[in-house]
Amino acid sequence: MEYLPINLKSNHISVQGSKSIINRVLIISTFLKNSIQLSNFSNCEDVNTLSENLKNLGFTFTNRNQNVIITSPAEFLSASELYLRDSATALRFLLAQLASIPNKNFVLKISKQLQKRPILQFLEILKQMGADIIQQDDKFIINGKHLKSGVYHIPANISSQFISSLLLISPAFTDGLSLVLQNSIVSETYIDLTIKVMSDFGVIVNKDKNVLRISKNQNYQNITNYSIEPDYSSLAYFWALGTLNKNFITTDFQQNSSFQSDYRFISVLKKMGAEIVFQKNKIKIRFGNLHGIDINMKNMPDQVPTLAILALLADSPTYIRNISHLKYKETDRISALISEIKRIGGFAKYDNVKLYIKPLINQCKNVKIDTYDDHRMVMAFSILQKVFPQIQIDTTKPVNKSNPDFFKQLKSIS
Repeated sequence: MEYLPINLKSNHISVQGSKSIINRVLIISTFLKNSIQLSNFSNCEDVNTLSENLKNLGFTFTNRNQNVIITSPAEFLSASELYLRDSATALRFLLAQLASIPNKNFVLKISKQLQKRPILQFLEILKQMGADIIQQDDKFIINGKHLKSGVYHIPANISSQFISSLLLISPAFTDGLSLVLQNSIVSETYIDLTIKVMSDFGVIVNKDKNVLRISKNQNYQNITNYSIEPDYSSLAYFWALGTLNKNFITTDFQQNSSFQSDYRFISVLKKMGAEIVFQKNKIKIRFGNLHGIDINMKNMPDQVPTLAILALLADSPTYIRNISHLKYKETDRISALISEIKRIGGFAKYDNVKLYIKPLINQCKNVKIDTYDDHRMVMAFSILQKVFPQIQIDTTKPVNKSNPDFFKQLKSIS
């Protein structure tokens, strides 16, 4: 099927601060004695979930426009019940942090969706460190302890957040901490992001291939104001729309300045043939002849659904490699993509090595897409809906997890 570009408005899209960076800084803030102001905060559910639970632990959040001032309590409050909704980030980060606070007791409750996310191997590592955590279906009972310094082997092929959560609380290990990453390291750029944010606050992680070392007697330094860069994961959907549009779509962008994984999605779009123009503090993208590509998406798992949609509109097949860890996201995104691409009349196949996607031969069927309550699936298929308006999306609510303004922004260029 010969694809003709759509004709959306040329408009500039700005987004809130990166939730990946904010959630890392929120954990670091629990170690600070003085207040810190975070500029360009976000009100997405992932950030709200962690923020609200820190409030329940005694932290004060004062809002000033898009800035938030965080003040630590004299000591953590014990909490009989903290609810983490669907936030895997909040669960993994808080499990490690709360387990390291001696003589305090906590209960973390989670949603049904979150119960399906992998956590067992992470719990085993924490228990090796001396953590006292009991899992009971939808809750974790935590009796805080002094965690033991040492060398620990941790699986790196499931979720980078296992590693990031331990790195972030490394000042709690009196004699330092060493992590030996086993198996293939997935989403390594998110580990690098954690290391970068930690270094901004004065704690240095020595990274030597698959070994991460944090020397003893390192403490986070108090910073008065910390500015959060835009969430490039949220902007990536508008970059993708730009590749399908006659007119330029413009977004915020800082060249060569970000450790966010999805910042690199621009290079993927360039490889596919998008016309890209870099300007001061922004980027402009519009339609170019879209080609299928063969690419390793190991470090950009969140944009695999976005790439899969573009692959359907390319002039040749696309091969997406090293994405086995997508099975452990909000849903099994590999199976979900194959199922929904088949539903619209397309073809996709996964052979445990690569996801193979053929360009669409015919117009998409008039169907309702099942997004599995996964925000990435909702936003990706919303791109396809701009090309084929006959497609329906089963729900819009999941976008609140990462970008509650997504559909408002989408409407601004329609």
